[in-house]
Parts: sequence; structure tokens; C-alpha cells
Amino acid sequence: MTVIDEILSSLQEDAPIRELRLCVRAAAVWSRRLGLAYSFPRTRCDHDDDERPRARKLAQMSARRVADLARSEILLDAALGMAAINSLLDPQPDLFVAGNAYDLIASRGRGQNVTVVGYFPFLKRLREEVGKLWVLELDPREGCLPVSEAANVIPRSRVVVITGSTLINHTFDDLMELARGRYVIVLGPSTPLTPVLFDAGVSAVCGSLVDDPQTALRCVSEGLSFRATEGLRPIIMSSDRR
Repeated sequence: MTVIDEILSSLQEDAPIRELRLCVRAAAVWSRRLGLAYSFPRTRCDHDDDERPRARKLAQMSARRVADLARSEILLDAALGMAAINSLLDPQPDLFVAGNAYDLIASRGRGQNVTVVGYFPFLKRLREEVGKLWVLELDPREGCLPVSEAANVIPRSRVVVITGSTLINHTFDDLMELARGRYVIVLGPSTPLTPVLFDAGVSAVCGSLVDDPQTALRCVSEGLSFRATEGLRPIIMSSDRR
């Protein structure tokens, strides 16, 4: 089973959908709570008449049924599925603490080889904190490596940082195979706050709780980045706290 299959199997409660939106930068599903996921804004969207009736009915489905879209090879569908998963999860307070992902990465990576999968605004600052830093990107910019280099750099790293959006584009499982035995941090608002990730070998999960769903939904509907979205509270779940 893939990690997505394991997460879907762990969902114990369903709920009706109050709101479902596919925005410029984020997918949003509001059921038990507001769940968000990265929507890959540079992804080409083909308009197919056969898809329109299904799209109109998504908001009429239960959140658990929409969550099954997380298995889809269509990125926009998978993003909606991940947002639906996040809308159903109920993080246990004893498993998380308020915390900043950067501080954890810098602390664990100080003087060590670090691989980061995905581009984050803190990378320039992180280079000054860690030993050797490799950054892998699907669409590499200056200073980054293509993801095809993963097998060359992840095994040489002590700390591996993986964006939660790899669960949406289905590269997560392969990356985790390469990262066995490393300290693995999964981060970003797409990241499901579930201990299932610990069973997959993840050491820490850095995500966000939505404390103010109305404000967060307004922000993502206006096309703001997750970094600029209000109403979110960053937290850290650690396998040490299980």
C-alpha cells in the first residue's frame, strides 16, 4: 500500500462538505474543519466537457468520497483529495507543539548534509546554518538540482526535508525509500497531520492548524500564498511524542 492508501484507511469519520474551492494556489475543502492543499498553479488544466458534470457534483459528495481523489494522477483532483483528507483529520493535542519548521530544520541540520525537496523561502538562510545543502525541484531554478538527482544526494544526507505536496504528485513513497535511516521532516500546509507518516519513516511533521477557517478561506480564494494566508497556526508533530 502507498502512504496515501494508509492515510485513507486511517480516516474514521466522514462529514458533509460545507465549502469546496479550487483556487489559484490552493485547494480548500471545509468539512469537519478547513483542509488545504497546494494546487500546483503552473499545472496545465485541460477543459474536457466530460469532466464538467463530475466537477459540479464534488461539493455534493461527502468529504470521505472526495478524499479518494488523493489517489488520482490528475494533480488538481489529487490536491482536492488531499484537502479533503486534511479536512477530516483530527490532530491529537498530545502529539504536537507550536513550532517553526525552519528552527527544527536548522537545529537538526547544523553542520550536517541536508537535502530539501521543494523550494522554500528560507533556503538562502538555511545554507548558512547547515553543512552541505542540496535542493531538489521539479522545475529547477538557479541553485537547485532536478529531482532526478534524488538518488545521488539523499543517501548522502543526514537530514531530508520533503514538501507535503509530494503526497499530491505521488513522489513521496519513492523519496522515502531513498531516505530510510535519515531524519526526515515533512512540511507545508498540504501535509496531513497524521501519525501514519511516522509509520512510513518520517521523524517530524511540520504543518498548520486552521484556527480561523473563514479568514484562511478568504485568503486562499484571493490567490494568496500559504505564507501570506492568515488564520493558520504552525505546529510540529514529532515521532518522539507518540
